[in-house]
Amino acid sequence: MLSLCRIIISFLLVCLSGQVAADISNGLNPYDPGNGFDTPNEAGWGGWMRGSANTLYAEWDTISDASYGADNDRTAAPDVGTHNVADTYLSWNPGVFVTSTGNLITPSVVQEFFIRISPVSLFSGPLVVALQVEMWGDEPAAPLLNGLAASSWTRTFTGTSVTDHDLNQYLGLWHFVNAVNYFEFDLTNQPFISLAQVAVDIAQIPEPHMLAIMLTGLILIGSMTRYRSSPA
Repeated sequence: MLSLCRIIISFLLVCLSGQVAADISNGLNPYDPGNGFDTPNEAGWGGWMRGSANTLYAEWDTISDASYGADNDRTAAPDVGTHNVADTYLSWNPGVFVTSTGNLITPSVVQEFFIRISPVSLFSGPLVVALQVEMWGDEPAAPLLNGLAASSWTRTFTGTSVTDHDLNQYLGLWHFVNAVNYFEFDLTNQPFISLAQVAVDIAQIPEPHMLAIMLTGLILIGSMTRYRSSPA
């Protein structure tokens, strides 16, 4: 009974609190030094500027059901920024709702979060796709892109949310040799895992650069594995 009461109280704090520990609009900037998000020009997986030719960018921070399509259709447009985007939205299933801080959460059903993106200018490949996500609560399931698992899925930051639960930021990377011109991310997760912020960066990369990025990703995975397996 005590555990159930703690869960309910924590859930209400997520819904009602006006504070957020890492959202741009409500608290610390996730791109600040020591936090888990990177712009492509700063990241080992990147090497380009947002807004450059042959790139794409979309980011959600404060999620609003009224920002895309009709009110109450459970879709949201990016609120932080976009580039080279013809159409994009974040969607969620019935039973999930938007909190006062612009996060998504539910205590009762499997949470089906999808991001769908169509670019203005088509890519010819090869491509690197980076997905940066902030979630509160338990360890989330790894996302899929067009039904494919990420080449790497790494936790880049761990903190504490206002509900005294884990606040985690993650980086997922995909590498495509051939052209891809429609992107559907599947971030389906169990209840009580709150989706707080999402950034998508895509770039068409020359093949030598692609090899360097893939090598950087492998080094990153190896370093995180060693870190997690080292004794406290």
